[in-house]
Amino acid sequence: MNRTQYFRSVVVVVCLSATVSALSAQDAAMSEMPQLVAVLTSAEAPVFDKAKACQRLVIIGDESAVPALAGLLADAKLSAYARDALEAIPGTAPDVVFRDALSRLEGERLIGVLGSIGVRRDAEAIDAVATFLGSDDAATVAAAARALGHIGTPAAADKLRNTLSEATAESGPALGNACLVCIQELTKQGERDKAVTLCDALQDAELPQHIKLAATRNAIAVLGQKGLPRLVELLESDDESQFRVALHVARHLDDRLGVSKALIAAFKEQSPSRQALMLIALGDLGQQA
Repeated sequence: MNRTQYFRSVVVVVCLSATVSALSAQDAAMSEMPQLVAVLTSAEAPVFDKAKACQRLVIIGDESAVPALAGLLADAKLSAYARDALEAIPGTAPDVVFRDALSRLEGERLIGVLGSIGVRRDAEAIDAVATFLGSDDAATVAAAARALGHIGTPAAADKLRNTLSEATAESGPALGNACLVCIQELTKQGERDKAVTLCDALQDAELPQHIKLAATRNAIAVLGQKGLPRLVELLESDDESQFRVALHVARHLDDRLGVSKALIAAFKEQSPSRQALMLIALGDLGQQA
């Protein structure tokens, strides 16, 4: 056997060994599943053992464990462990369980399930989750908003946007931050028009200034060259925070869009202190002009 044949043989053996090991691990997990489910459904098993079983199911769980885990969602001590396991299990069964749980849970357990729906980005839960935006409990409203923000579809964005007009001093920050998360998700999906619409809705709502400025920054970034007029508007604003947001955004835009030209055009009308900051921004953009 020559050297080439030898190495080929070694590679084949290694691959076969890896395949056998993977199959063995899978078989072991399959044989372990009934034992874990038995622990979860046992009336005698200690809470500690059930918690450990849930942690193990985070790693090896499949749909066969879903009914047992669903039964623990209302348990004050085990609900969080069960949610962790359900979040990790592939397939649609955990999503159905979380949706069904919305109508029968309350308080911390309900808030936890709303969070899990957000983690799994279950678009079919949007309508059910949105009903909690009208809750009298601020924590529940915040959890529902976060879930919709992480789901991040155009339908979820519409639900959030429609609620902004009803934002209060208590609920506004949570709604605003959820919208910012949703904007990022929409941008990833290429839903730029929807993202900009939500940015504009944030700017018009009664929300903390830092959320409005973040929305402005996102809108300019999403619009690209079409966002330059908004950038110039911020540069010319009497509000120092808006001016600084403009410089921050300028540094993160592709200069081929004409960012440096916009800064240079606005330069002469600025105060010396602002001109100094603009020169630094132009330097960061690498513009000798």
